[in-house]
Amino acid sequence: MEPILQNVTWGRKLPPRDRYVHSLCSDSKSAVEFTADAVRAIALVESGIQLRDTYSLPTVTLSELGVKARPSKPSFLSIDVEGWEKAVLQTNDWNEYCPSAICVEEREYEWNEPTEVSDLLAKVGYCLIARTGWSNLYIHQMGNFSAGWATSA
Repeated sequence: MEPILQNVTWGRKLPPRDRYVHSLCSDSKSAVEFTADAVRAIALVESGIQLRDTYSLPTVTLSELGVKARPSKPSFLSIDVEGWEKAVLQTNDWNEYCPSAICVEEREYEWNEPTEVSDLLAKVGYCLIARTGWSNLYIHQMGNFSAGWATSA
């Protein structure tokens, strides 16, 4: 899933089995103006980054994506949705799609404090194992990567 059309175009030239969907992942049922987080967009503009364009995109939930992967059980999910991580993760059907590891961009967190995302993921069996920069890595306690890795965060 990719909201930037140029990235979709480039991506379709790479592994032929990969699927690129030009839309936003959201808990909303209607099209969304692509700036995703207006507050974040304003902060970027104020820091000197020029906003190039906004446009409307259709939205899809994680469970509506109908993930089909080889191997049949996806093992890694990366979420970078500019502040909408919890909302997007809440749209997943964890009985149908439960990857072994999830990398989530979480810009706002205290080092040793739980986040809304970590609380949500803990409820479906994930444990935080690493933080680096803005990305946090979670593994499913029953997932392929958990043997010998699970440590208290």
